[in-house]
Amino acid sequence: MNAGQTSSSLPFELSRWKEVLADIFKAYMQSQAEMSQIRLISAEGQGKELVRVERKGGEVLITSEDDLQNKGNRDYFVNTVNLHNGEIYTSSIEPNIENGEMELPIRLTRRYSTPLFYPNGAIFAILVINVEAQPLLQEINRLSKNGEIIYITNEQQKFILANLPSMVDDSFSEQGYLWGDAFKRTTNLFSALNNSLTTWEGNKGSLLSAETLVTPNPGDVTGKLTVRATFSAAKVYQNALLLLLKQMLIFLAFSILALMLFYYSWANNTRMMIASQVRKELEAKNKKTICLKV
Repeated sequence: MNAGQTSSSLPFELSRWKEVLADIFKAYMQSQAEMSQIRLISAEGQGKELVRVERKGGEVLITSEDDLQNKGNRDYFVNTVNLHNGEIYTSSIEPNIENGEMELPIRLTRRYSTPLFYPNGAIFAILVINVEAQPLLQEINRLSKNGEIIYITNEQQKFILANLPSMVDDSFSEQGYLWGDAFKRTTNLFSALNNSLTTWEGNKGSLLSAETLVTPNPGDVTGKLTVRATFSAAKVYQNALLLLLKQMLIFLAFSILALMLFYYSWANNTRMMIASQVRKELEAKNKKTICLKV
Protein backbone atom coordinates (compact mmCIF):
# COMPACT_ATOMS: atom_id res chain seq x y z
CA MET A 1 0.00 0.00 0.00
CA ASN A 2 2.94 2.33 0.63
CA ALA A 3 3.86 1.90 -3.02
CA GLY A 4 0.86 4.01 -3.98
CA GLN A 5 2.45 7.02 -2.31
CA THR A 6 5.32 9.09 -3.70
CA SER A 7 8.32 8.69 -1.42
CA SER A 8 12.08 8.40 -1.81
CA SER A 9 12.10 5.74 0.90
CA LEU A 10 10.25 3.14 -1.22
CA PRO A 11 12.30 -0.07 -1.66
CA PHE A 12 11.34 -0.21 -5.37
CA GLU A 13 9.19 1.60 -7.91
CA LEU A 14 5.41 1.18 -8.26
CA SER A 15 5.77 -0.70 -11.55
CA ARG A 16 8.10 -3.24 -9.92
CA TRP A 17 5.76 -3.55 -6.95
CA LYS A 18 2.85 -4.38 -9.26
CA GLU A 19 4.95 -7.07 -10.98
CA VAL A 20 5.65 -8.70 -7.61
CA LEU A 21 1.98 -8.53 -6.64
CA ALA A 22 0.92 -10.04 -9.98
CA ASP A 23 3.28 -12.98 -9.38
CA ILE A 24 1.75 -13.48 -5.92
CA PHE A 25 -1.77 -13.41 -7.39
CA LYS A 26 -0.75 -15.86 -10.12
CA ALA A 27 0.72 -18.35 -7.65
CA TYR A 28 -2.41 -18.13 -5.52
CA MET A 29 -4.75 -18.70 -8.47
CA GLN A 30 -2.78 -21.74 -9.59
CA SER A 31 -3.66 -23.38 -6.27
CA GLN A 32 -7.35 -22.35 -6.42
CA ALA A 33 -9.00 -23.89 -9.47
CA GLU A 34 -12.39 -22.24 -8.88
CA MET A 35 -10.96 -18.71 -9.14
CA SER A 36 -11.18 -16.98 -12.51
CA GLN A 37 -9.73 -13.54 -11.62
CA ILE A 38 -7.93 -11.63 -8.90
CA ARG A 39 -7.67 -7.86 -9.23
CA LEU A 40 -6.44 -4.87 -7.34
CA ILE A 41 -8.45 -1.80 -8.35
CA SER A 42 -7.54 1.75 -7.42
CA ALA A 43 -10.14 3.46 -5.22
CA GLU A 44 -9.33 6.81 -6.81
CA GLY A 45 -10.54 8.36 -10.06
CA GLN A 46 -12.34 5.97 -12.41
CA GLY A 47 -11.37 2.85 -10.52
CA LYS A 48 -8.52 1.78 -12.79
CA GLU A 49 -7.28 -1.79 -12.39
CA LEU A 50 -3.75 -1.75 -10.99
CA VAL A 51 -3.14 -5.51 -11.25
CA ARG A 52 -5.25 -8.21 -12.89
CA VAL A 53 -4.52 -11.91 -13.12
CA GLU A 54 -7.04 -14.16 -14.88
CA ARG A 55 -7.59 -17.68 -16.07
CA LYS A 56 -7.93 -18.12 -19.83
CA GLY A 57 -7.94 -21.39 -21.74
CA GLY A 58 -6.66 -23.29 -18.74
CA GLU A 59 -3.74 -20.89 -18.21
CA VAL A 60 -3.27 -18.27 -15.50
CA LEU A 61 -2.18 -15.04 -17.21
CA ILE A 62 -1.07 -11.63 -16.02
CA THR A 63 -2.90 -8.86 -17.88
CA SER A 64 -0.71 -6.27 -19.59
CA GLU A 65 -0.84 -2.62 -18.53
CA ASP A 66 -2.53 -1.63 -21.81
CA ASP A 67 -5.44 -4.05 -21.23
CA LEU A 68 -6.30 -2.94 -17.71
CA GLN A 69 -9.81 -1.47 -17.45
CA ASN A 70 -11.75 1.11 -15.47
CA LYS A 71 -14.27 -0.45 -13.08
CA GLY A 72 -15.46 2.60 -11.16
CA ASN A 73 -19.02 2.31 -12.47
CA ARG A 74 -19.53 -1.32 -11.44
CA ASP A 75 -21.83 -2.09 -8.51
CA TYR A 76 -19.26 -4.15 -6.64
CA PHE A 77 -16.78 -1.24 -6.81
CA VAL A 78 -19.28 1.35 -5.57
CA ASN A 79 -20.38 -0.90 -2.70
CA THR A 80 -16.89 -1.97 -1.64
CA VAL A 81 -15.31 1.49 -1.38
CA ASN A 82 -17.92 2.31 1.31
CA LEU A 83 -17.01 -0.68 3.51
CA HIS A 84 -14.92 -0.58 6.65
CA ASN A 85 -11.63 -2.38 7.15
CA GLY A 86 -12.14 -6.15 7.28
CA GLU A 87 -15.63 -6.13 5.73
CA ILE A 88 -16.33 -8.23 2.64
CA TYR A 89 -18.84 -7.51 -0.09
CA THR A 90 -20.47 -10.41 -1.98
CA SER A 91 -21.85 -9.58 -5.42
CA SER A 92 -24.76 -11.11 -7.27
CA ILE A 93 -24.14 -14.20 -9.35
CA GLU A 94 -24.08 -12.79 -12.85
CA PRO A 95 -22.31 -13.19 -16.19
CA ASN A 96 -18.75 -12.00 -16.41
CA ILE A 97 -18.42 -8.57 -18.06
CA GLU A 98 -15.35 -7.54 -20.05
CA ASN A 99 -14.98 -4.09 -21.65
CA GLY A 100 -18.63 -3.38 -20.97
CA GLU A 101 -19.93 -6.49 -22.77
CA MET A 102 -21.18 -9.83 -21.46
CA GLU A 103 -18.71 -12.61 -22.11
CA LEU A 104 -20.07 -15.43 -24.30
CA PRO A 105 -20.68 -18.23 -23.70
CA ILE A 106 -22.04 -17.02 -20.38
CA ARG A 107 -19.68 -17.50 -17.43
CA LEU A 108 -21.61 -17.06 -14.21
CA THR A 109 -19.40 -15.38 -11.64
CA ARG A 110 -19.62 -14.26 -8.03
CA ARG A 111 -17.24 -11.54 -6.81
CA TYR A 112 -15.88 -11.15 -3.31
CA SER A 113 -14.24 -7.80 -2.57
CA THR A 114 -12.78 -5.91 0.35
CA PRO A 115 -11.20 -2.44 0.74
CA LEU A 116 -7.51 -1.83 1.50
CA PHE A 117 -6.32 1.28 3.34
CA TYR A 118 -3.25 3.45 3.72
CA PRO A 119 -1.73 3.55 7.22
CA ASN A 120 -3.43 6.93 7.72
CA GLY A 121 -6.87 5.33 7.22
CA ALA A 122 -7.58 6.65 3.71
CA ILE A 123 -8.79 4.04 1.24
CA PHE A 124 -6.14 2.94 -1.25
CA ALA A 125 -7.72 0.22 -3.41
CA ILE A 126 -10.10 -2.71 -3.39
CA LEU A 127 -9.16 -6.35 -3.75
CA VAL A 128 -11.60 -8.35 -5.91
CA ILE A 129 -11.67 -12.12 -6.34
CA ASN A 130 -13.90 -13.61 -9.07
CA VAL A 131 -15.09 -17.13 -8.37
CA GLU A 132 -16.69 -19.33 -11.01
CA ALA A 133 -20.25 -20.12 -9.91
CA GLN A 134 -20.80 -23.09 -12.21
CA PRO A 135 -18.92 -25.74 -10.16
CA LEU A 136 -20.93 -24.83 -7.06
CA LEU A 137 -24.20 -24.85 -9.03
CA GLN A 138 -23.38 -28.26 -10.50
CA GLU A 139 -22.65 -29.58 -7.01
CA ILE A 140 -26.01 -28.27 -5.77
CA ASN A 141 -27.77 -29.82 -8.77
CA ARG A 142 -26.25 -33.21 -7.91
CA LEU A 143 -28.00 -33.05 -4.54
CA SER A 144 -31.40 -33.40 -6.23
CA LYS A 145 -33.18 -36.73 -5.84
CA ASN A 146 -35.25 -38.66 -8.36
CA GLY A 147 -37.97 -36.46 -9.80
CA GLU A 148 -36.68 -33.33 -8.03
CA ILE A 149 -35.61 -30.21 -9.92
CA ILE A 150 -33.64 -27.47 -8.17
CA TYR A 151 -34.04 -23.89 -9.37
CA ILE A 152 -31.94 -20.97 -8.15
CA THR A 153 -32.77 -17.35 -8.92
CA ASN A 154 -30.96 -14.14 -8.01
CA GLU A 155 -32.38 -11.03 -6.33
CA GLN A 156 -33.93 -9.99 -9.67
CA GLN A 157 -35.53 -13.46 -10.01
CA LYS A 158 -33.32 -14.27 -13.00
CA PHE A 159 -32.43 -17.94 -13.37
CA ILE A 160 -29.01 -18.97 -12.08
CA LEU A 161 -29.75 -22.72 -12.10
CA ALA A 162 -32.55 -24.43 -14.03
CA ASN A 163 -33.28 -27.77 -15.68
CA LEU A 164 -32.85 -26.12 -19.09
CA PRO A 165 -29.65 -24.14 -19.84
CA SER A 166 -31.66 -21.93 -22.20
CA MET A 167 -33.61 -20.56 -19.20
CA VAL A 168 -30.36 -19.19 -17.76
CA ASP A 169 -29.25 -17.78 -21.12
CA ASP A 170 -32.64 -16.13 -21.67
CA SER A 171 -32.55 -14.60 -18.18
CA PHE A 172 -29.52 -12.54 -19.12
CA SER A 173 -30.65 -11.69 -22.62
CA GLU A 174 -31.81 -8.15 -23.43
CA GLN A 175 -35.50 -8.86 -22.72
CA GLY A 176 -34.74 -10.95 -19.62
CA TYR A 177 -36.55 -14.08 -18.48
CA LEU A 178 -37.69 -14.21 -14.86
CA TRP A 179 -39.14 -16.85 -12.58
CA GLY A 180 -42.54 -15.15 -12.90
CA ASP A 181 -42.38 -15.51 -16.69
CA ALA A 182 -42.01 -19.28 -16.42
CA PHE A 183 -44.22 -20.06 -13.41
CA LYS A 184 -47.45 -18.61 -11.98
CA ARG A 185 -48.41 -18.96 -8.31
CA THR A 186 -51.38 -21.25 -7.64
CA THR A 187 -52.82 -23.14 -4.67
CA ASN A 188 -53.74 -26.75 -4.00
CA LEU A 189 -54.30 -29.16 -1.13
CA PHE A 190 -50.62 -29.62 -0.32
CA SER A 191 -49.77 -25.91 -0.11
CA ALA A 192 -52.94 -25.32 1.92
CA LEU A 193 -51.95 -27.99 4.45
CA ASN A 194 -48.26 -27.02 4.62
CA ASN A 195 -47.32 -23.32 4.54
CA SER A 196 -43.67 -24.19 3.85
CA LEU A 197 -44.72 -25.39 0.38
CA THR A 198 -45.78 -23.22 -2.54
CA THR A 199 -47.46 -24.29 -5.76
CA TRP A 200 -46.60 -23.02 -9.22
CA GLU A 201 -48.10 -23.65 -12.63
CA GLY A 202 -45.68 -24.04 -15.54
CA ASN A 203 -45.93 -25.14 -19.15
CA LYS A 204 -45.41 -28.76 -18.04
CA GLY A 205 -47.93 -28.80 -15.21
CA SER A 206 -48.01 -27.89 -11.53
CA LEU A 207 -44.96 -27.86 -9.27
CA LEU A 208 -44.70 -28.11 -5.52
CA SER A 209 -41.81 -26.00 -4.24
CA ALA A 210 -39.93 -25.85 -0.94
CA GLU A 211 -38.01 -22.57 -0.83
CA THR A 212 -35.13 -21.05 1.12
CA LEU A 213 -33.39 -17.67 0.92
CA VAL A 214 -29.64 -17.04 1.10
CA THR A 215 -28.65 -13.41 1.83
CA PRO A 216 -24.84 -12.94 2.06
CA ASN A 217 -24.87 -9.17 2.68
CA PRO A 218 -26.76 -8.27 5.89
CA GLY A 219 -29.28 -5.50 5.26
CA ASP A 220 -28.70 -5.60 1.49
CA VAL A 221 -30.58 -7.71 -1.06
CA THR A 222 -27.54 -7.75 -3.37
CA GLY A 223 -26.35 -11.31 -3.78
CA LYS A 224 -29.57 -12.79 -2.40
CA LEU A 225 -30.45 -16.19 -3.84
CA THR A 226 -33.75 -18.04 -3.79
CA VAL A 227 -33.27 -21.81 -3.84
CA ARG A 228 -36.34 -23.85 -4.79
CA ALA A 229 -36.52 -27.65 -4.62
CA THR A 230 -39.49 -28.59 -6.80
CA PHE A 231 -41.49 -31.72 -7.53
CA SER A 232 -44.15 -32.42 -10.10
CA ALA A 233 -47.50 -32.13 -8.32
CA ALA A 234 -48.89 -34.96 -10.47
CA LYS A 235 -45.97 -37.14 -9.37
CA VAL A 236 -46.59 -36.22 -5.74
CA TYR A 237 -50.27 -37.13 -6.12
CA GLN A 238 -49.28 -40.41 -7.74
CA ASN A 239 -46.81 -41.20 -4.98
CA ALA A 240 -49.38 -40.23 -2.34
CA LEU A 241 -51.93 -42.58 -3.92
CA LEU A 242 -49.37 -45.37 -4.13
CA LEU A 243 -48.47 -44.81 -0.49
CA LEU A 244 -52.16 -44.85 0.45
CA LEU A 245 -52.65 -48.03 -1.57
CA LYS A 246 -49.67 -49.68 0.15
CA GLN A 247 -51.06 -48.70 3.54
CA MET A 248 -54.46 -50.09 2.58
CA LEU A 249 -52.87 -53.35 1.43
CA ILE A 250 -50.90 -53.58 4.68
CA PHE A 251 -54.11 -52.88 6.64
CA LEU A 252 -55.96 -55.49 4.59
CA ALA A 253 -53.19 -58.04 5.15
CA PHE A 254 -53.26 -57.44 8.91
CA SER A 255 -57.08 -57.62 8.85
CA ILE A 256 -56.99 -60.96 7.04
CA LEU A 257 -54.33 -62.24 9.44
CA ALA A 258 -56.39 -61.11 12.42
CA LEU A 259 -59.49 -62.76 10.93
CA MET A 260 -57.57 -65.99 10.36
CA LEU A 261 -56.30 -65.96 13.94
CA PHE A 262 -59.81 -65.25 15.21
CA TYR A 263 -61.20 -68.08 13.08
CA TYR A 264 -58.47 -70.46 14.24
CA SER A 265 -59.15 -69.57 17.86
CA TRP A 266 -62.93 -69.88 17.37
CA ALA A 267 -62.61 -73.20 15.54
CA ASN A 268 -60.24 -74.57 18.17
CA ASN A 269 -62.57 -73.54 21.00
CA THR A 270 -65.55 -74.98 19.15
CA ARG A 271 -63.76 -78.32 18.67
CA MET A 272 -62.82 -78.38 22.35
CA MET A 273 -66.43 -77.63 23.34
CA ILE A 274 -67.74 -80.38 21.04
CA ALA A 275 -65.16 -82.87 22.36
CA SER A 276 -66.08 -81.97 25.94
CA GLN A 277 -69.78 -82.42 25.20
CA VAL A 278 -69.14 -85.79 23.54
CA ARG A 279 -67.12 -86.94 26.54
CA LYS A 280 -69.91 -85.90 28.89
CA GLU A 281 -72.51 -87.74 26.79
CA LEU A 282 -70.32 -90.85 26.70
CA GLU A 283 -69.77 -90.72 30.45
CA ALA A 284 -73.51 -90.33 31.02
CA LYS A 285 -74.24 -93.23 28.66
CA ASN A 286 -71.67 -95.42 30.41
CA LYS A 287 -73.16 -94.63 33.82
CA LYS A 288 -76.64 -95.50 32.52
CA THR A 289 -75.42 -98.81 31.11
CA ILE A 290 -73.76 -99.74 34.42
CA CYS A 291 -76.94 -98.91 36.34
CA LEU A 292 -79.02 -101.16 34.03
CA LYS A 293 -76.66 -104.07 34.53
CA VAL A 294 -76.84 -103.71 38.27
